[in-house]
Amino acid sequence: MRTPSTNGRGSSGLNDPAAAAFYDTLERDRAYDRLIDQWGKAAEGIGAQLTEQAADVIIQLDEAAAAALGEPIILPPPPKTPPPPPDPDEKWWKRLLRI
Repeated sequence: MRTPSTNGRGSSGLNDPAAAAFYDTLERDRAYDRLIDQWGKAAEGIGAQLTEQAADVIIQLDEAAAAALGEPIILPPPPKTPPPPPDPDEKWWKRLLRI
């Protein structure tokens, strides 16, 4: 089970608007806490920047794959699902009063 961590300074990751870290309750290493203790909030900023850059690379790869396959980059919305057929056991007058 994963739980929100505290960074050893009494502030929970859930109260920090920048990030929240989740740990395995059996983990003893606390690598995230050691990283924050050593580098401070700068480590979170660097991590956020690297995450954004990785997401940009993934999006560019997806767009390149779509172009190579001749597919649109943004798919059109799916067709609407038709309403279900009326219940054959339902009385006709109940259907009429509901409309």
